[in-house]
Amino acid sequence: MIALTDTTPPQKKFRATERVIGFMGRLDQKKGIHLFLPALAALRKEGIPFKVLIGGVGPNEKERVQYIQENGLEKHVTFLGWVDNKKTFFDAIDMLCVPSTVESFGIVILEAWQEGVAVIGSTATGPAHLIEHDKTGWLFQRGDVEALTKTLKYVLQQPSKVLEAVSRESYQTLVTHYSRQKVMQALATILEDGIITWKRFKN
Repeated sequence: MIALTDTTPPQKKFRATERVIGFMGRLDQKKGIHLFLPALAALRKEGIPFKVLIGGVGPNEKERVQYIQENGLEKHVTFLGWVDNKKTFFDAIDMLCVPSTVESFGIVILEAWQEGVAVIGSTATGPAHLIEHDKTGWLFQRGDVEALTKTLKYVLQQPSKVLEAVSRESYQTLVTHYSRQKVMQALATILEDGIITWKRFKN
């Protein structure tokens, strides 16, 4: 759940060209880094302009750096390491990619929505539950590099007004369903119903 102090959607300004894609999480196969990098290589080969900021740490760092170099991605991809200031990270990107093969919920998606960032997620449990395709973000088939590449390309080439609309819709979903206030209200209702049921059973 996310603590919100304002229900007004953030006025995110999306770049018209060479948009910045973000990735935040542990750099391992569960989070889909092994899918994300090949998708970026495919985009570069197609001549699609983009930049990437990767926040996180994980195993096999040398192999990832070698892959970046071998596929001509040095000018496109920046590894930030562990990110302490998430707001600064989200302010610097246009869209967040969550290519997880395993993701039970996906709090990073809610954090991105809070800052107005558009989100692309896999059909792993968490992203698929949170994202309504083409309304609050975009989904691609989990584990499918080609599908991820096509989705990234599609979003990168959309006019800014499309990303702005998705940003507004996703923020409204956050406010309506996933703010701390809404979650606490839901928990209170569940607790109250449980107490009423217990009293009826006891009597």
